[in-house]
Parts: sequence; C-alpha cells; structure tokens
Amino acid sequence: NWSPDIKMPGADAIDPEPLSVWGIDSADGRINIIMHVDRFDALFVDNLPSDIDSHPSVSAVLNEISNVVVRDLWIEPPS
Repeated sequence: NWSPDIKMPGADAIDPEPLSVWGIDSADGRINIIMHVDRFDALFVDNLPSDIDSHPSVSAVLNEISNVVVRDLWIEPPS
C-alpha cells in the first residue's frame, strides 16, 4: 500500500516506527550522506566532513530520493 504520497518514515508524529538517523554510502565507500528523518544532516567524503554545496552530484542524488526509493531500499529480496 505504498504510494509517492506517503511520508518518509518518522516524518509523521504518529509513525510507530520512526526512522530518525540513516545514511547512504557510495559503492566505493568514499561518500557517506547522513540524513535525519527527512532532511539532509551531514556529508563525509573520504571520512572527512564536507560541504554539500561543493558536491553537486550529492545534491542531485538527494533531489531524487523519495518515499518509494527509501521503501525499496528496505525491502529484502526473496530468499
């Protein structure tokens, strides 16, 4: 019953299972994006804090993140 209109986990005060702090890591491990509920919190590049304005590709990724994307990341493939 997911739809693009559903709020991010934890974005609603009545959400029984809030997702507060979560992250996105690049495949090579160089980039770590930290999110807090439904907003950007911090960016680390090569384990060092970095300014998101210096990394337009990170901003582009965050502009594409949606509830459906987050939902799909949480679904485990059938075993």
